[in-house]
Amino acid sequence: IENLDELRDRISHIYMRRTKEDLTLPEKRIHEVFYDLTDDQLSEYDKLWDEYEAEQEKLDPEKELNRGLLEGSIYRRYLSNQMVPYTERLADGIIAKGEKVVIACCYDEEIYTLKEYYGDKAVLFNGKCSLKQKDAAVEAFMGDENVKVFLGNIASAGVGITLTSATNLIFSDMSYVPSDNEQM
Repeated sequence: IENLDELRDRISHIYMRRTKEDLTLPEKRIHEVFYDLTDDQLSEYDKLWDEYEAEQEKLDPEKELNRGLLEGSIYRRYLSNQMVPYTERLADGIIAKGEKVVIACCYDEEIYTLKEYYGDKAVLFNGKCSLKQKDAAVEAFMGDENVKVFLGNIASAGVGITLTSATNLIFSDMSYVPSDNEQM
């Protein structure tokens, strides 16, 4: 904050945020969609494990690897990137109806891929954005009819913002922390 006027504007903006009690929100409806990996994706998935296992063997030949545990963290990034085309397809259908959509992601790579796909029709909100950039993203999404997509990282976009110009939310992938998903 560079001067007192900017500080005053920042404070008034914080206090002007709406709460759920101030709004009439629609009932939440949840639709789960599941996708199977293609044979090529499954092959790539297995290849990633083999490469990881070989690298770990070099580092510590005595260490036993727990594939089930590691799949939960290492391969989520791979799977999140594989979901991007499905997310685009779902979001495109919503946009085609003239509606706006919020897309929640765990990883920056998928957010940036989606931003590249949607271009100026999307705003981005993640932990790497400054407070000014975050405020600009929210304001553009809420006020600009040309901005149809809000791309938010679950951890940073799940708290302190209200995006009432959209009634649709797509989780491109989910956080391991259920409360993060619920908050988003």
